[in-house]
Amino acid sequence: MQKKRTFIIGLIWGLIFFWWLHNFFYLNWYFRFYSPKAWVYLLHEFKYGWRVRAVSDWIFIFTLIFALPLFFWGWYLCLKIKWLALFKWIKKQFLKLTNKKSTVVKKQMKLAAKKSVQKERPPALATPKVTSPEKKMQKMPSSAIKKEEIDLDFSAKEEFLKEENIQTAPPAKEHRAPDPPKGGPSFLFEDDDIPQQNNDVRADTLLSEIKMPERERTQENIPDIIHAHGFKPITAIVHPDISFAAVSSDTLLVAFVDEEPGDWLADEEDFEGEDPLWFSESFHRVSPVFKLLKVAKKIRAQLENQGLSHKVIPYLIEKMGNIINVEDMQETWEELGVIVCRTDVGGDETLPTVEASFPQAKDVAEAADLDIIKEILKKL
Repeated sequence: MQKKRTFIIGLIWGLIFFWWLHNFFYLNWYFRFYSPKAWVYLLHEFKYGWRVRAVSDWIFIFTLIFALPLFFWGWYLCLKIKWLALFKWIKKQFLKLTNKKSTVVKKQMKLAAKKSVQKERPPALATPKVTSPEKKMQKMPSSAIKKEEIDLDFSAKEEFLKEENIQTAPPAKEHRAPDPPKGGPSFLFEDDDIPQQNNDVRADTLLSEIKMPERERTQENIPDIIHAHGFKPITAIVHPDISFAAVSSDTLLVAFVDEEPGDWLADEEDFEGEDPLWFSESFHRVSPVFKLLKVAKKIRAQLENQGLSHKVIPYLIEKMGNIINVEDMQETWEELGVIVCRTDVGGDETLPTVEASFPQAKDVAEAADLDIIKEILKKL
């Protein structure tokens, strides 16, 4: 196999090298390297006293002398190159240039699809029941009636029409959207068609004035939770990917509080060697889970160097943002050994809270171990 590789590389290099050498001689001295007549003429000149005086003649002779050594030296260098790895690298760079943008677009489209599936309709606002005559009046085209001509006393109007024997022509049919459901939210009506509301929502309320309820806030005191579960907190950490740490006799919990707002599509798979990304509608960032795993691995190695056997648990707390594909990612996070939870206004609501997800310590950390761990975290 090695001999075959050597022969093939030598053959390809020889074709390239001697093609270049022929062109170099011909362009500078009109010497046809592959022509027998040219070599016969050159031998004749040497035989009958060709005197080498010009600089170009010396270059010609030295090029001719060192052509063969140069060929073997180039062949040797070509054998040293790992061509398969080089071609893979070139392919990888090409795919990055051509596919990276399309991958981001696909992720953002997936995000939009997830949001449309999981988006819930806001709770309905209280609206009075609409009677059949009122529905008929709402269905009439706005050009057929004026507001001041609408009489809601339909019983008197019907008696009057009976007495006078007047037949009203049915309104012309026109293409329109279906009526909003009974008891549905008032913003499904047009501004002019909003029926009389109760005291909570006025009939003349504009769409821009309607405020939807905010996400329910989870009230938790994280320092109290840490102490209640038998851990000792470490907060004097300057590393950008660690917010705090908590230590017990056999466990080191490394936590990051994610305060990036917005709806996020989490992804923990790398693409063409690039770090995993989380996507929003208009932005993407490196996965905080990936960064947390990376720093946890580094801490684990340093603990082993110090002779400590503490289990290192990465712990991500979603505080401001909303992870919309939690159900798809929970199994992946479990396989990676990461605990992902929520607090404050973070979500999705299927994530456990800090209180529910925080592990229970077997015993309190020893003072000597705590000092070593503090020193390791300080030097990160």
